[in-house]
Amino acid sequence: MRSAGVVAVATGAGVLGWAVERGLDVPLRVETSGTVRAVGVVSVVLAALVSGVAAVVARALLLRRRGGRRAWWLLCWAALLLSLVLGPLAGTTTATQVSLAVLHVLVGVTLMVGLRPGTERTADGPTREPRPPADGSAETARTTRR
Repeated sequence: MRSAGVVAVATGAGVLGWAVERGLDVPLRVETSGTVRAVGVVSVVLAALVSGVAAVVARALLLRRRGGRRAWWLLCWAALLLSLVLGPLAGTTTATQVSLAVLHVLVGVTLMVGLRPGTERTADGPTREPRPPADGSAETARTTRR
């Protein structure tokens, strides 16, 4: 359920960014295969949802294996950088390219931070138990109370 909330927040961030850019009269148009089309709210929502679902699936698969946390962060940064290189370049003006880059960062960073490993919660709190101090003081405190 938490993952769905993160995807919803990332989608909302994208829509909010789109609305602000529209309010600033940025011409959100992209050219692909010789065809120019406007970037509408539906495109923003679909792109954010697809990215979010892909992130949730990738996270679930990667965190099941050894080294999954590192792989998760590498994948996140690689996907964000790739989306910044490929996506905004289709913009028809410099303002559009910058605006599209901002949308990609808004959605991408929201997903990265919201889905970061170790942030799972249950009704009782975090799923991970806190680590004891490295000096062993927690063990000493436990044995002296008994």
